[in-house]
Amino acid sequence: MSVCLHPPANKLRDNFFPDPDLIVTEYAHELSGMFIALRDIFYEHRLVDARNKYEFFGRLARAAKSAIGNRTSRRYSKSYMLLSVLWEAKKLHLEIESKTLNVIYFAPAGIHAFHLQINKYLPPDSLFKKVKSWLSTF
Repeated sequence: MSVCLHPPANKLRDNFFPDPDLIVTEYAHELSGMFIALRDIFYEHRLVDARNKYEFFGRLARAAKSAIGNRTSRRYSKSYMLLSVLWEAKKLHLEIESKTLNVIYFAPAGIHAFHLQINKYLPPDSLFKKVKSWLSTF
């Protein structure tokens, strides 16, 4: 994930890996600061680790992009975007604490458990069981 003031003029990478998820906003400094603060808080309390960091940061990015998507409406503002990210962090905190956060250990680049659940590819309750079953075949 990359937060920037302006989109890059051309493709960032010319290799196998996809470009990072871009969040383009005039509030890039503030949003970056929010991500850093949330990262530090969640890491300090050992809530985010190698297993769930992609889901964590992916959902924070999606919250910011959703708020930015409302740019044409009167609702879009720096406060609205930052509060949207903060609200998503609160939801993530509750899911992590209650052990209901679904994560995918192996997935195509840019795909998070949330995408699969929303699109009905995998039901949330069986997500971990399917991955565990697949891993047991090795």
